[in-house]
Amino acid sequence: MRTEALVVLGLAALGAPVLAQLAPRFEEPSPLHVGDRARLVLVVDVAPDVPVLVTPTHEGRAVEVVRGRLARADALEPDARPLRFPVPIVARERGAGVVRARVTSFVCEGDDCRPTEGEARVALRVE
Repeated sequence: MRTEALVVLGLAALGAPVLAQLAPRFEEPSPLHVGDRARLVLVVDVAPDVPVLVTPTHEGRAVEVVRGRLARADALEPDARPLRFPVPIVARERGAGVVRARVTSFVCEGDDCRPTEGEARVALRVE
């Protein structure tokens, strides 16, 4: 696991106070059919010099998240603002499912950095 992810995880696990909430969001997904392998795009606006950890999960059996952790280096353009993360999924069966992504990062003022987090959610339908 990358060092930046370990730092973010360590601070989150210690229960460090959260300064501000992030507002990540998923772009509108394409239609899904059973067997599709797709990527949901998660948009996160954070400063360019802070680490970012994205932890996607799924609910239900219709879709499955293929990769459980993403860092800044996994973004489509790691130096861009906002960052766009491709979250890989597989459409397993017909029905409804939900994909969530918890994002952990930092907000800094000078040398004072504090952890911040947010969550995005998207409901999906597999045909």
